Amino acid sequence: PYGERCVVRIERRSMKEHLEQCDLANIGCANDGCREYVSRKDSVGHASICMFGEVICDRCAIVLEKRSLRSHLKSCPKMVIECTNGGCVAKILRENLSDHITSCVYSSIDCSRCKTSFIRRHESSHDCIASLRLKHQLSQLELHDIFGLLMRCALPGIPPIDWTSSTVAISSVDLDGKQLGTIVEILNCRNTTMERLSVSNVKLTSHAVSLLSTLVRWKELQDLRISDAKLGDNGAQQLAVGLRQHSNLRRVDFSRNCIGEEGAQELATALEQHRNLDEICLSHNPIGVNGIRALAKAFQHNHLLAQLDLSYTDMGAEGAQEIATALGQLNSLRCLYLRGNAIGVNGTQSLAKVLQSHQALEQLDLSYTNLGEEGAQEIATALG
Repeated sequence: PYGERCVVRIERRSMKEHLEQCDLANIGCANDGCREYVSRKDSVGHASICMFGEVICDRCAIVLEKRSLRSHLKSCPKMVIECTNGGCVAKILRENLSDHITSCVYSSIDCSRCKTSFIRRHESSHDCIASLRLKHQLSQLELHDIFGLLMRCALPGIPPIDWTSSTVAISSVDLDGKQLGTIVEILNCRNTTMERLSVSNVKLTSHAVSLLSTLVRWKELQDLRISDAKLGDNGAQQLAVGLRQHSNLRRVDFSRNCIGEEGAQELATALEQHRNLDEICLSHNPIGVNGIRALAKAFQHNHLLAQLDLSYTDMGAEGAQEIATALGQLNSLRCLYLRGNAIGVNGTQSLAKVLQSHQALEQLDLSYTNLGEEGAQEIATALG
């Protein structure tokens, strides 16, 4: 008999032939890459669920392994997707997205005269301040009066902004696209040298986020802080577009913005080219392991990073291991905050191994991380 389950009695000389057809004999999966062994009678059922089996994409008809289908659908040219412009509800094939964007009324375009960015559907109502200046040949003083009038009429309830300052701060208001569009126009026409932009505790519409991404492109901008604005993944993706336009940022703060895995991955790709960053804060966002992995990879290219705050980002032990790997390249890091992440003993051990040889670190926050007594001892030993 074969094993304990097969009860067929045969002559010994027929054993080989029997094993080749016995329903209870274990056989390897026929799919390349699969190492599973199942009984012959279960092989058909296994083949139907094996992740190494071939499937056909029901949209583009390409043949691929079942395990690759999910990632393929994220780039399948025949996949029907929504337009990436905020406010547009059009659904088109991914391969036709570029053509649609060129004519979409929600696409961002630039005024040829004042270089202000706005969505195409507002083009007819765009009041070009540059045209106003040319038409009336106004003096700088007269222009200042017009800016004040614009602020009173278009931005009710918004605290006054010092247009001569290198810092623009907006907080504790609900800001729609029209209001932020006015701010963008004024900044463009005033030729303000904006080095620091702070937007906090602000409710932003989708259009406002799109316009905000145009401010992020300013080449003089070094300090960008957008916190508690409920950006979400879509808002983070729009900001990432602006962040890719220049690489002079020194400090960024995107805390408390409901940024998840996809938004973090987009930001990671954009921040990778900002090699002079010395302060990054992404705390209180449900980034998750995959998002942390993408960010950790981006951080490794930044050898000037001095402060990193990833508190309450749902990284877990696996995410802590990714950060530990990045720490090996971050020789200038002085402050690391991982508060509120359940990294446990395993994550703590990974960090401890790297911290033994990290000479620059001055502040480390691992409170509320479930490191336990064993993990605390590991860290204490590593820090000497």
